[in-house]
Amino acid sequence: MIKKSTYILKNEDILQENRIIKGYASVYNVYDGSKDRTMKGCFARSIRDWGPEGKNKIKFYYNHKQCPIGIIKGLEEDEHGLRITAEFGSYGEDIYQRVLHGSLNEFSWSGYPLEYMENDKGGMDYKNIKLYEVSIVDYADNEMSMVTSKFNNKIYLQEKLDILWRDASKIKNMRFRAVY
Repeated sequence: MIKKSTYILKNEDILQENRIIKGYASVYNVYDGSKDRTMKGCFARSIRDWGPEGKNKIKFYYNHKQCPIGIIKGLEEDEHGLRITAEFGSYGEDIYQRVLHGSLNEFSWSGYPLEYMENDKGGMDYKNIKLYEVSIVDYADNEMSMVTSKFNNKIYLQEKLDILWRDASKIKNMRFRAVY
């Protein structure tokens, strides 16, 4: 049985300068559309053995189609869920542009459940999953799975310059020069 679950991306998880996005591929203890939940620690073995620090076998896809659009740079479990950092390759340019635009903002994962038990809603609680891939998807099964931020380097620098100029205007007799 292959299980898929999803997470929605937020604007602050997109680092434009390096074509990197961050977010949660899974959020713990949230019932998805199939009434299934992932439990804390269920991805630990996959991350260790198959993640970027292991054999680097977990893929980054669009809509679970077996054609990588980039690479997974980081996977970690925290108190909230499975945190992902991924970098888009040139093949994923169209998908990357849609993420920047905001028309794509959800994550999903696919894997094989190794340990699970039925939960009180008739779905499954997953305790150990062999993770195959994480995808950017059109529609998430778990509405909590999303990109959690967007970062546009040019906008960030302009905001910092604006703060600098605002603060500088309070200081008399000082000269500031913008360097781009």
